Amino acid sequence: MLPDAGNDVVRLRMDDIYGGMVHARATQQDASVLALAASIARHGLLQPIVVRKNAQAGRYAVICGARRVLACRILGMKEIDAIVIDADEATSAACFLEEHALRRDAHFLEEAELIDRVDGERVMEECTLERRGVQKKLTLLGLDERVLACIRREGLTAQQAWPLTAIGDADRQLEAASIIAERGLTGDQARRLVLGPRREEIAVSGRRRLLRAATEAAEKTARMLKNSGIASHVSVQSQEQGVSIQILIRNAKNRNWRQEKSASKENYTDSEQR
Repeated sequence: MLPDAGNDVVRLRMDDIYGGMVHARATQQDASVLALAASIARHGLLQPIVVRKNAQAGRYAVICGARRVLACRILGMKEIDAIVIDADEATSAACFLEEHALRRDAHFLEEAELIDRVDGERVMEECTLERRGVQKKLTLLGLDERVLACIRREGLTAQQAWPLTAIGDADRQLEAASIIAERGLTGDQARRLVLGPRREEIAVSGRRRLLRAATEAAEKTARMLKNSGIASHVSVQSQEQGVSIQILIRNAKNRNWRQEKSASKENYTDSEQR
């Protein structure tokens, strides 16, 4: 039996509630659950949970709202508002899936317009969300109207749209927004398109180029040795302090490989380890 609109909200003891349709949601205390707990502490539980009664155990299994239950437990709450429905496991799973699949969150620009329409400073004081995140939504409203229309039309996310605020010219904003949409760039890719790579990304890229150049130089030396009749190959190994690039030469007497102690090899290794 599916729940109907006439179901009343009842008050249940937290000790009488257990489980969740997805175990991880009922037990994982991540940052979002802590933020939810902060919100409940300030504004109360805005939406009751949905449970079904286990007649044998005399307790209530959570169908929708496992994270809300976890947040309330963190706050030490003894009771919680709930809607009790008459459902077996299959119907409960259907309710859970529908509740998550059919939920439509407000568009980030709609949220920004709401903040702008009321007293934005008061909103940030009352809201338990990070102040910087609320301010970023407001900043997005400063984009050109054509750009905002493109964001809505193309369905760009806040992460994709945010880098556009770093562009001062409206035409360039629109061009960048169109490129992000056309190429389906992620938030990070959109940021690199507008702002270029981060300093740490440049450093990593530089180290990779250095490693490639050192490896190619060692391979060139190994080929010269082979052309001279000396069997050799290049060995690249990870070490605790970096990467070791070695040229190994086969010993003619015992046919074992020995490490070539050349100055060039030591330079490659030392460069990479630094």
